[in-house]
Amino acid sequence: MPKPIQVWLIALLCFFTSQVIYADNVAFYIGAHQDDWQLFMTPKAYHDIIGPDNKVVFIYTTAGDAGKGTTWWQARRAGALSSIQFAKRQKIEYVLPIPIDINNHLIPCHIIGNTRSYFMGLPDGNHGGSGFPATNHQSLEKLKTGKIDSLDALVDESQYQTRYHGWTDLVNTIRKIIEKESADETRPEGSVVNFIDPKVAKHSDHTYTGLSVEEALNNSKSRQAKFYDYAIMDMEPNVFGDDLVLKAGMFLFYNQTAFEMPNGVDKLKSKYIKWLSRQYQTHSGSVSK
Repeated sequence: MPKPIQVWLIALLCFFTSQVIYADNVAFYIGAHQDDWQLFMTPKAYHDIIGPDNKVVFIYTTAGDAGKGTTWWQARRAGALSSIQFAKRQKIEYVLPIPIDINNHLIPCHIIGNTRSYFMGLPDGNHGGSGFPATNHQSLEKLKTGKIDSLDALVDESQYQTRYHGWTDLVNTIRKIIEKESADETRPEGSVVNFIDPKVAKHSDHTYTGLSVEEALNNSKSRQAKFYDYAIMDMEPNVFGDDLVLKAGMFLFYNQTAFEMPNGVDKLKSKYIKWLSRQYQTHSGSVSK
């Protein structure tokens, strides 16, 4: 790994050379976990990534840690980035994050071509929102419902240590990322925010990430595209041919990269394979209310 002074020099170089991406369209994919967009919002996400006039911004609200510690969520982060590298036909390798201050929170952002990936790193809340013992049973659901008044980011570098003081702080941070990354687009109506519909979500983190995005988009000119999550398993397959191959490739690169990390993650299970041949939206393309 690079030495600390080298890390900062490289980060500064990346910051000044890659800070602005001009695009006709900006697509946001906001999810709780590092494989949500590959499983539930692809092939749409794939086509946005490879679009020549697009900027694509990924925001992950939780670390996806499942209460299993740092190496688990590091593996999932690496997997998410490798999905993008596969789509961009780039070598699968470590991408140095750039520290970006958003709403007084320093968030690691990884730039790959026309994409940016923000990892907010909040504790995984478990399926039912009860959280995990390893992270003091914290969750987005508990933050929203007032059972806890703050959430601490899970980090592997001390500079990124930050605390979100209440639900409004979280919502405002997501709003600020959207505003920042939409600032350079040439057409306000060209911004589309993709996320799992909280009304149909089957995981607490999906539900409360969706609710936070809806609140962040209040009075926004951005359009919304909302998706089903786990329920697509029981729907008719609707992803075929090249799209199916490419969607499978993005998830398999995610999984293999995560698996190869120390104490890595393996999500190659039958239900995940069933999700690959399906993508269903509940809501598409209207201006946010």
